[in-house]
Amino acid sequence: MAYADLVERLADEPEERTITALPDGSVDVYYAVCDAEGERIEDRETLADRLTDGEPSFPIERESTEPGGQAVNMARQANALGNRVRLYGHLDNPVFDDLGFERVSMGEPSRIGIYPLDEDVLFSEVSSELADWTLEEFRAVADRPVKRLAADAVCCGNWASVPGMTEAFHELAEASIDGGSSCWIRGRSRPARTRRSSASLRRSRRSRRAVSRTTRARPTSRARASPTS
Repeated sequence: MAYADLVERLADEPEERTITALPDGSVDVYYAVCDAEGERIEDRETLADRLTDGEPSFPIERESTEPGGQAVNMARQANALGNRVRLYGHLDNPVFDDLGFERVSMGEPSRIGIYPLDEDVLFSEVSSELADWTLEEFRAVADRPVKRLAADAVCCGNWASVPGMTEAFHELAEASIDGGSSCWIRGRSRPARTRRSSASLRRSRRSRRAVSRTTRARPTSRARASPTS
């Protein structure tokens, strides 16, 4: 769905919607980079010049630690718009404790070091549990997984870091999901490492068509989840 179309739909539909977001999560730590005199370095060009000149070390200062991840960000945005959100992510860290909506963890989050120069520079340590994620991990922790996937929108983020996402979409494309769900996808697919079989390619094409049809479908379900305790 085009971003402008999404904005228009949200503006036209003020009632509460049910949103399921999955599967990532990261602990984002922001650092300031300083030179030997303790002066903050504000841009990458200055840092590159110092490196080229042979400066051997750069003190850093931790400025903040924040919840991150594409699924987490999508859930926070949907919650801010007044929707009922359930987040299934990799959230085993106290930084996710005060998000303000229902969340269920599937394991350890990734860790991201962010250096906000003139453009952010990121150093990523992807969680091994996230890298090994499959749809079965979601089913293992969700109280009613079929119902959660029949929300008004299912937001799937960080495809590039989750190899199991491709197979998850293959499986979901072949399943019958009630509720007229829309599927929002963020993150590019990982490049294939080997030549795929013709059967695999046909399966992939069917999956893309099914996801495309689901994305264009207007949500029809008005059912709301019961309040959590």
